[in-house]
Amino acid sequence: MRRQRERQHSVGERGSILMEYAMLVFLAAVPIFLAWNGFSVPLDFAGTGVAVEYKGIYDLASGQYKGYGKEMQKFFEMVQSGIALPIP
Repeated sequence: MRRQRERQHSVGERGSILMEYAMLVFLAAVPIFLAWNGFSVPLDFAGTGVAVEYKGIYDLASGQYKGYGKEMQKFFEMVQSGIALPIP
């Protein structure tokens, strides 16, 4: 009985370590993929075959937010201003 518990425990640890490794590799690959494409990825969620132009988030050359980055910045500013308001 004791050996059986030990065996099951060791298999669980091995599986969790492999899953952790897979997640780390995936999380490291996503920013590299985005940077490789210049933070601009064509999207086609509807499956129409026509790629939707992705506006991008950040322009590395100018150091400024662009497209969706500006929209996200406006959204976060609205959230911050709402949080800063006094409670009536």
